[in-house]
Amino acid sequence: MLIKSTRLMKKITLLIFLCSLAGFSQTIAVQSFATGFTGPVEVTNAGDTRLFVVQQSGSIKIVNPDGTVNPTNFLTIPNTVVLSGGERGLLGLAFHPNYATNGYFYVDYTRQTDGATVIARYSVSSSNPNVADATSGLVMLVVPQP
Repeated sequence: MLIKSTRLMKKITLLIFLCSLAGFSQTIAVQSFATGFTGPVEVTNAGDTRLFVVQQSGSIKIVNPDGTVNPTNFLTIPNTVVLSGGERGLLGLAFHPNYATNGYFYVDYTRQTDGATVIARYSVSSSNPNVADATSGLVMLVVPQP
């Protein structure tokens, strides 16, 4: 029994060694896909081909499938609303499960006046899917912070 166990261990060790050699033969490189962001804190998608980049200062940019960044922000929450810096600012973005039909999405930001965490719902513009309706903001939840 001990001999079979020893042979098995040798085979497993050899297999692990051979598999590890395959990793050394690969070349790994980092390649930029999209650039030009200031304080990016999250990247997400709406279930389509676009990526949405949340910037801590209060804006959301759209990255197209070819890596180009739309010149117009998807949404900008003014700095009179968002308190940014450190662990504060525009920190999150989530799309409603039925975003394709209702256009709702949610943002998480730090409120300027008192530092509270705010979850607000916005909707996409009815005339342009690459721009949000900045006037549609509806505060859903406020959590006071110490």
